Amino acid sequence: MTLDGIQRLANIYCAAVAAAEHGVPSGHLYAIVAMPEGASLDDHHVALNALLGAGLVDEKNHLVTWTGPDDLRHELVAAMEN
Repeated sequence: MTLDGIQRLANIYCAAVAAAEHGVPSGHLYAIVAMPEGASLDDHHVALNALLGAGLVDEKNHLVTWTGPDDLRHELVAAMEN
């Protein structure tokens, strides 16, 4: 997968996790988003690690939760509703 593809995955992951009040299982992100895009498990980990490194999400016991700023979370959720 190209860098653009991984960035697209990371953006979708970011929006999905922001919209999920209690988080999203990492495996669900991979199965529902990455696999249909033709991404490998390594691609999934690169995208997720980018969000972890940016401090936007946290992952414990394979549950990905939002840790970024609340204003960004609200912007992402509002954008998904439009």
